[in-house]
Amino acid sequence: KADGSGGADEFIEKCESELDNSRILKARSFIDWILPAAVKNTDTWLIAKSNPVSLINEESTAAEVQTAAPSGLDIDKFMNYRYPYNSADIPSKVSVTELKSITSAPAETELIPMPEFLRSDTPIKGAARGTVIHYIMQKIPLAEDMSESYVKSFIENLVMQGKLTEEEANAAEPSAISGFYSGSLGKRMKNSAHVFREQTFEVMIPASEVDESYPPDENVILQGVIDCFFEEDGEYVLVDYKSDYYDDPSKIALKYTKQLTLYKDAIEKITKKTVKSKYLYLFFGGDVIEL
Repeated sequence: KADGSGGADEFIEKCESELDNSRILKARSFIDWILPAAVKNTDTWLIAKSNPVSLINEESTAAEVQTAAPSGLDIDKFMNYRYPYNSADIPSKVSVTELKSITSAPAETELIPMPEFLRSDTPIKGAARGTVIHYIMQKIPLAEDMSESYVKSFIENLVMQGKLTEEEANAAEPSAISGFYSGSLGKRMKNSAHVFREQTFEVMIPASEVDESYPPDENVILQGVIDCFFEEDGEYVLVDYKSDYYDDPSKIALKYTKQLTLYKDAIEKITKKTVKSKYLYLFFGGDVIEL
């Protein structure tokens, strides 16, 4: 009595009749939709119609149910089957920095003017400093002259517009930013006709790339933000900025290799173009690392 009315014979008769809009709207559970479709498509669904009353009657014995089932169907095995993987434990969406093998980078978010009551004289450092640098690298117009004075002027304009506080501006280190553009990698970026900065993305990847314990045939959505990639000779060059303190550049390279590989795969999957090289630019020491 899945629909709460009549006996088993009446219910089966209803199931075999037309499933009109009225019946769809009056459904009290998913079974009121599923059973009518199942009864009318016996080639697709295994329905024990030979003795429907015994199946629906709550007093039916297990033996009666087994007898009423189609030949070859093991009711106990069918009803007690458990999927080997718990899909509820597999996230539907994950960010790049949430993956176990990746250490979180500074949040790369749009800066907005800070309310007065939240401002303080505390020096900007750590992840907050990284956020400021990423914001400037995202917004600064690419010009022939990317000197320190040019960068300073741009930062001052951001302060005037309320996009940065004085403390944040002081933490930005214009010399470090202009140093990037005076190097070979920065010059290659300036010479590109197509430069993409702070690009968000979402791609489907095997769940096993998130956690090796997840089944390889399950997928999750990977999302992230790519600092920069630019076109060069019909291919792309990937650049990721880091403001970490370090004493050994090779440790930074090891720390972020997986992250840039995922970015590279995402770019190639979305654009259908090859990423010919990928770089880390380290603001702390001005090092360029090709991965």
